[in-house]
Amino acid sequence: MNVFTETENLDQEQAVFQSSEKLHGSNFLAQSFTPSYDTLTNINLYLSKTGIPYDDLILCIRSSLDGPDLAMITIPANEISNFFGWVEFDISDFDVICGNTYYIVIKTNSNSWYDYYSWGNTYSNFYEPGLMYKYRGYNWQSYYTKDFCFKTFGYNTTGTIDLRPTNRSEFFPVVSKDLSEVCVDYSYYPSNPVNSSIIQFLDTSNENGQDIVSWTWDFGDGYFSDLQDPVHCFYEDGTFDVKLISEDYQGKTNFTTKTMDIITDTELLDQKQENFQSYNKIYSYYKSAQSFKPSYDILTKIELFVSKSGNPTDDLSLSVRSSLMGPDLATYNVSVNCISGSMDWIEFDINDFELNSGNTYYLILKTKSSSWNHYYRWGKSYSDCYSLGWLYKYYGYSWQSYITQDFCFRTYGYNP
Repeated sequence: MNVFTETENLDQEQAVFQSSEKLHGSNFLAQSFTPSYDTLTNINLYLSKTGIPYDDLILCIRSSLDGPDLAMITIPANEISNFFGWVEFDISDFDVICGNTYYIVIKTNSNSWYDYYSWGNTYSNFYEPGLMYKYRGYNWQSYYTKDFCFKTFGYNTTGTIDLRPTNRSEFFPVVSKDLSEVCVDYSYYPSNPVNSSIIQFLDTSNENGQDIVSWTWDFGDGYFSDLQDPVHCFYEDGTFDVKLISEDYQGKTNFTTKTMDIITDTELLDQKQENFQSYNKIYSYYKSAQSFKPSYDILTKIELFVSKSGNPTDDLSLSVRSSLMGPDLATYNVSVNCISGSMDWIEFDINDFELNSGNTYYLILKTKSSSWNHYYRWGKSYSDCYSLGWLYKYYGYSWQSYITQDFCFRTYGYNP
C-alpha cells in the first residue's frame, strides 16, 4: 500500500512581473492553470491596490470561467499593500484532477476608477498550460501572449504528470494578426478634463482582438507612461496632443493621436438644503440617501451636515449614483476621526466627474459600523423642502421615500 504525506509543495507558477491590470466593479480578471497535484491547498497572487478600495478582494477557483465556485476566499482591503507583493489566499484544501484546466478568478464589488486593485502580469515569460483573461461586464476575453503572476501549491495522493510542453501551441493554437490591419484607439474620462484633475486613459485597442504587449503614451506635456491604462494630470491650461503607440508580440507597431483641451476648473456652489431640524442614524444596513438635480455638467465636491455618536468602528462612505440601486459613479470615504460628535459640515472631495444636468442623481451615505450606540447622524429638515429631490431611507431590504423631508447637503460643480 502506498502512503502519501500531505506536504504542501509549489506546483504551478508564473512569477515574472512586467505590467498590471486593474480590478474593479464589473471588470473581473482570471488566469487558467493545469495542476500536477491532485489536492490544491494555497494560491499566491502578485497584487497591489491604488487609493482605498471600499470592498474586499475575492478569489474563486473554477473549472470553467462562468462555472460555479469550487473554492472561494476573501481578503480585506487593509491586508493588501499599495506596493506590489505576493498575497496569500489560504483556501480550504480540495481535490482537483491532474491535467485538467482550472481558473483563478478574482473580483471585487468596489467600483471606482481611482480606488482599485491591480494584478501583476507578464507578456514575455509565458506560462505554457494557461492564459490570461479579462471580463469587462459582458464577456470573457482571452490574451494568448500574457499571463498573470501567480503560484499554486498542493500535494499528491497519487502520481504526478508532466505539464510543461516545449511549445505553447501544444495547448493553444497561435492566431497571428497584423497589428497594422486594426485600429489602435483609446478613450479617456472625464471627457471634458480640467487643469490638475485626474484623467483616466483606457486602451480600447484590445477589444478588437489583437495581441498587444506594450504601450507607450506621450501626453504632450513632457510626461510618458508604459501602462496599458494610465492616469495623468495636466497642470497647465492649453491644447495637448496625446499619442498612444502600441506594439504586438511580433514587434509590429501602430499609433493614434488625439487632441485634448485642458481648462481651469472654476468650482461653484450648485444644489443645497441647509435647514437643520432633526437627523437620521447611519449604521450597518441602515443607509440614507438624498436625490438632487445638478445644474452643472461636472460634479466636483459634496458637503454633508453630519456628526457621530459614540465610536463607530468604520469610516463613513458617500456614493453618488444615477439610481438608488445602481452602480457607484463616485465614492469617497471620510475617517471616523475626521467627524465630530457635534453636527457640522463635512467635505467629501470626490474626483471630478461628468453628469447630465437636469437628471436626477442620489447621494448615498453608509457605513459598515454595526451598533445602536455607535453610529453616524445626517442632519435633515422636514419644513424647508428641497424642491428638486427628497429623502430616502434603507432598512436592510428596500428603499423608502419621504417626500416631505430632505437631508442637509451642498453640491459643487462647474460647466466646461
